[in-house]
Amino acid sequence: MNKATVTLGVMLCLAGAGPIWGQVFNDLEDVKDREIEWQAFFVSGLFSGETLLRTNDGFNDIEVKTDDGWLIGVRASGENEYLGAEVTLAGVFADLDFEADPFATVPSGSDARTFLLSFNGLFYPTGNELLEGRIRPYLTVGPEMAVIDTDYSKVSGETVFGANVGLGIKFLLGDSGNVILRADWRWHNFFYSTGGLKSRMYHQELTAGIGIRF
Repeated sequence: MNKATVTLGVMLCLAGAGPIWGQVFNDLEDVKDREIEWQAFFVSGLFSGETLLRTNDGFNDIEVKTDDGWLIGVRASGENEYLGAEVTLAGVFADLDFEADPFATVPSGSDARTFLLSFNGLFYPTGNELLEGRIRPYLTVGPEMAVIDTDYSKVSGETVFGANVGLGIKFLLGDSGNVILRADWRWHNFFYSTGGLKSRMYHQELTAGIGIRF
């Protein structure tokens, strides 16, 4: 291939790339120029139970688990038409159960408290197309940590790390759309523990909430 052919090919590529890069930069400017909306929510709902650890009291094997619990928390987010970021701070309150041989002496029923902190990205696939942005379905994913505390000495102040993924929908109400109802389903996977808990724990969350945008 001679030098003239190579030069011609490079010139054609640059000529074609110019409009493409111009469009990319225009799109980025459009995203950057979109106004960020800030939102705050109160949320509440169900959080499924899970086995925390399997241990031995010296005579019997004991399985320690939580029942399904009640989640209460707050979420705050900033978003544009298609993308957003959200932080969640919540507490989950449930009963603690012990399972062992029927003749074994195990601790009596107790309370379990889980405190969640998560950071999630939000993606709105339809943008503002549904009822002029009044209905906004979304996908979400992000990392999280939890502190699990119970009245049982072997599960006291344990910290676990993981991630969650889910989906939800928001409904903007009123003339200005400043009051928002939301519903979320999320799947939580905790896969690292600083203590003696199970190496993997799975939970599901089903919550509803109300909030404002400003």
